[in-house]
Amino acid sequence: MPNNPKPHAPNASGLAIASRVVTEFIAAIGVAVIIGLAIDRWLDTTPWATVIFVCLGFGAAILNVARLSNSLQTPENHDA
Repeated sequence: MPNNPKPHAPNASGLAIASRVVTEFIAAIGVAVIIGLAIDRWLDTTPWATVIFVCLGFGAAILNVARLSNSLQTPENHDA
């Protein structure tokens, strides 16, 4: 049996990964804006809650993309 190296992501193309990254950013920031606007309307604190939640959403998006990139990396070969 030949020793074939495993690809980084067996069923994921570069376009699929890029699409997922963009979706992670849009979803995290979109949810943060909606929550921020709702809190601003409820507490009449425009635009402070929106600004805070956009920053939190951006941080969440970065964290999600970092987790995605870590999951795509293959583990080191510990058989040797």
